[in-house]
Amino acid sequence: MNKRNLLILGSFFLLFLAAGCTPECTAEEIASFHPILLSPPNGSVVEYDSPPTFQWTEEETCVPSQYDITFLKDGVSYEHFRIDGDLTNFNRSNPLQPGTSYEWYVEAVHAYDLEGGYGFIYGPPSAVWSFTTDGFCSSASELNQPILVEPQFGEWVNSSPGPGPASINIEWSYSGPCLPDSFHYQAASDPEFTNIITTGTTEWNVHSVKLQVPKCARIYWRVQARVGNDSGEYSEPSRFTFSSIPSCFQNQASIDAVLIKGYVFDDYCKSTVPYVPEGVDIWPPCTVDEFGVHANGARARAPGENETTGEEFPAETGISGVVVDLGSGPCPSTGLDQFTTSNNGNYYFMVQSPGEYCVSIDKTKNPKLDHGIWTLPLTDQEITEATIVFNPGDEIIFQNFGWDQNDFLIMNFHVAVNSFCRAGDSKEHLAVVEVPADTVIPIFARNEDATWFAAFVNGRRCFISVASGTPEGDPDGLLLYPIQPTPIPIEPEAELKQCSDYKTEDACMRNSCEWVQSTFGSGHCIKP
Repeated sequence: MNKRNLLILGSFFLLFLAAGCTPECTAEEIASFHPILLSPPNGSVVEYDSPPTFQWTEEETCVPSQYDITFLKDGVSYEHFRIDGDLTNFNRSNPLQPGTSYEWYVEAVHAYDLEGGYGFIYGPPSAVWSFTTDGFCSSASELNQPILVEPQFGEWVNSSPGPGPASINIEWSYSGPCLPDSFHYQAASDPEFTNIITTGTTEWNVHSVKLQVPKCARIYWRVQARVGNDSGEYSEPSRFTFSSIPSCFQNQASIDAVLIKGYVFDDYCKSTVPYVPEGVDIWPPCTVDEFGVHANGARARAPGENETTGEEFPAETGISGVVVDLGSGPCPSTGLDQFTTSNNGNYYFMVQSPGEYCVSIDKTKNPKLDHGIWTLPLTDQEITEATIVFNPGDEIIFQNFGWDQNDFLIMNFHVAVNSFCRAGDSKEHLAVVEVPADTVIPIFARNEDATWFAAFVNGRRCFISVASGTPEGDPDGLLLYPIQPTPIPIEPEAELKQCSDYKTEDACMRNSCEWVQSTFGSGHCIKP
C-alpha cells in the first residue's frame, strides 16, 4: 500500500473516532467498568404516576454490550431491565407504587457468543441510590369523599333465583391531590346505618367489591377514604334494591327513602353593597333589589365572562365546614338532623317518611360566615331556609344555598341610652325599632358627616344617631351610604282614628294597636 492510500485510510479512521464510535469493552475491561448514577438524585421524592428518566454516565474508553438496571423495593430486588450499551438513560414502562421507597443500581454487561446462545460477564455495580414516590395523603384533612358509581341511586337489581344471599358488585371512584391508604365500605338495611349488613376494607387501588346481601332487601351503602387510623368523610349514601322474587316488595312507595342534597357555595359579586346605587348599571353575576347589590344566586361551576362588560368572574366553589340543619315539617324547623359541609361544600340528609322537611342554615352558628347576604334562598336575615316536600316515589331532591361574603367594614356600636333606629338619617324618619340602652348593634355604613349610622337591628336595617352611643372604631372607614329615604310625612295623632293611620310604633302601641315590623323600612300598624 502506497503512502497516499495510507493517508486516506488514516483519515477515515480519525473521522471514525471523531464520530464517537467507541469500541466495545472486552471481558477484561468490563471487570473494572464503573457506571456513575446521575438522576434522580439520591434520596429524592418523585411522582409515582410520572416516573422520572433514570440517568447515569461513565468515564471509560469503551462501551459495554448492555446495561442491566435493577430496582429494589423494601430491600428486595424485584425488577430487572436490560438495554443497549450505547444508552445511558432509561424510562420505565411499569408504573411505580405510591408512597413507596425504592433503590436502584446499574451494571455494565459484556455479552459473548456461546454454542447455542450467549454468555454474560457483569462488571461491578454502581452505587445504590434511593428514591421515594409521592402519592399518599398524610392526614384525613387531605382526603376527599369517594363518588358512588354503581348501582345507581334507587336502582332495582334482579338477582338469580334460588335460596341464600345474592352477590352484587358495588363500585366507586376517587379523585384528589393525594391518595388514601385504603377504602372502608358499609352496607346497611336502614338509611341511618344503624343496622349494618356487611362492612369491609379495600386497598387504595381497589374501587369495587362484591357484597353478599339477602335477595329481598333494600340496601343503603357508602364508602369513606382512610389514611392509617384516620378516616375521611363518608360519601353521600346510595340505595339499591334486590328483588328476585315478585312478592319481595308489594308497595315500593311505602319503603322508599329520599336523599336531600345540595351545596353551600360562595356566590360571587364584585360590587356587593347593602344599598341600591343610582345611575350604575348592574350586570350578572350581580343583581340588585331591595337588599342592595349582591350575587344573583345562580352557581357558576366554571369561570366565566360577562359578554357585555368583559368582566371575568371565578368558579363559585363550595364552602366547607358550614352547619346545615334539618327539621321535620315546614320551616322554621330544626332538630331532626345536622350535617357539616364537606371539603367541596356539599351536604346530604336521607329521610324515609314522605312529608315536609325544613333545611336551614343559621349564620350565627357558622363563624366563617361573618358578614354577607344569603342569595339562595334570598334573604338578609341571619337564617336562610327552604321547605322540602318529599312525595312517595321521589328519590333525590336538590337544595343549594348561596352565600355572598362581602368585604365592607362592620363594627360594633354601643348604645348608651334608649334610642330609636329609624328609616333614615334624621328624626323626621319613622322609627323602625326601639333599641334599649346597654345594647351592642352592628353598624355598616354612615351618612356623609358620620352623624347617623346604618345598622342591623333584629335582622332589619335602619339608622341610629351617633348621639345614642359610641362606635368601637373609626367610623370614617365605614361605607358612605349615598341615598337616604325621603321622610314619610306624619299626620297629627289627634286626627287619627284607625290603627292603619298611625305611622310610628310609639303611636301605634299607645292606641292599643299592633305594630308589624317589615324586613326593611318602618313597618305598619294594624288592628289587633
